[in-house]
Amino acid sequence: INNNPEYFYHGATLRAADDVTKYSVVESIIETLPHDARLRSYHPDQGYTYLRDVQAVLSHIKKAGLTPQDFKKVLDKNDQDILVLNERLGPILSKTVSQSSFDEFTAEFSKLHKERGNANVLSYHSLIDALYMNFTSSVHEKTDLSAWKEKHTEKNTKGDREFNGTSRADILREFLTVYEKYSTEMFNQGYYDFDDMILDVLKAVEKNETLRFRLQEQYQYILVDEFQDTNYAQFQIVKLL
Repeated sequence: INNNPEYFYHGATLRAADDVTKYSVVESIIETLPHDARLRSYHPDQGYTYLRDVQAVLSHIKKAGLTPQDFKKVLDKNDQDILVLNERLGPILSKTVSQSSFDEFTAEFSKLHKERGNANVLSYHSLIDALYMNFTSSVHEKTDLSAWKEKHTEKNTKGDREFNGTSRADILREFLTVYEKYSTEMFNQGYYDFDDMILDVLKAVEKNETLRFRLQEQYQYILVDEFQDTNYAQFQIVKLL
């Protein structure tokens, strides 16, 4: 970043934020959320109870190589898939598991995957793809379906089965709001955090051929120490180089 400022932050020089600064920025954003937002849950002695969870989730999202715009694309596709999964498969999963319901579910899920599967979101499998691959690799008979159903679905207020993402959609949208505001506020205050640095380099190298060719020429060989601890964003940088 320092050696190639023309590709980062419109030429501005940012500085690494310490933990107190990051904490303060996230806290100030949570304060702006609607009063009924789950992430705004507050305890008189402990403050905002989800604050540390928000920081951890933001870090995970960035390590997955997702900008706020990318994360929104994933959520939009997930919401579409959840509606279809609940409509097509929910009624079958609400039945008692039997050989006939197992056969019915297997046939319908296979049909759904042929219709709407193989649709990646960015570089990730869609929710339908991911669930279908998990299903075909772990469910081989009706007794397996019971455990799979308990793991991936839950009962709604009417007692019907819904896929887990249904109840989490709203809070994931809250995380998206915080992420969008966090990125803007950190930039406005002249800060970035470590995960930002990795993600920003990844996006710059992806977008700019000149920068990518320059770095490829500069670093002819790369040795990755502790490769098993490499996250997706870091791996993508190495792969691009």
